[in-house]
Amino acid sequence: MKIIKTSDFQRTFSKISKEIQGLYKKQEKRLLENCKDPRLHIKKVRFLEYALSFRITSRYRVFFYF
Repeated sequence: MKIIKTSDFQRTFSKISKEIQGLYKKQEKRLLENCKDPRLHIKKVRFLEYALSFRITSRYRVFFYF
């Protein structure tokens, strides 16, 4: 699997705290190792067709497509 990050993602990611960035990196690694890992809390995104999201914290989620 290959992850392609949009410029919007890069810009927003650079503005969040280093702590949240570290948590994101853990979750990204889990996604790459096993996209069905229950610790990701993957959900369908209702307002974006074919989009999914995984949880970083209760306040942060990442949207993605396969």
